[in-house]
Amino acid sequence: MTRLNIRYQGVFQEITQRKDEVLELTSPSLDKVVTALAGLHGRRFSGMVWDDSRAMLAGVSVLVNGQPRDREAPLQEEDEIQFLTAFGGIL
Repeated sequence: MTRLNIRYQGVFQEITQRKDEVLELTSPSLDKVVTALAGLHGRRFSGMVWDDSRAMLAGVSVLVNGQPRDREAPLQEEDEIQFLTAFGGIL
């Protein structure tokens, strides 16, 4: 299991009702992280990240250790994943 540090801002903080949490996954990628978090916090979570074709929505940033990363790129132990929305959030 790989331990990941998850941080939330904007609408993601509203959905999860927290600023951060720890997630443990086997062979994690951003896609697997979003799927796991949708399982924990509801389908609205993934709907705020990806569109139906799994492209990131406008106004959303998901960063790994402060950098953009492909949704299929592997994640490492203790990586920090930030879910951010543009100033003012999105509807």
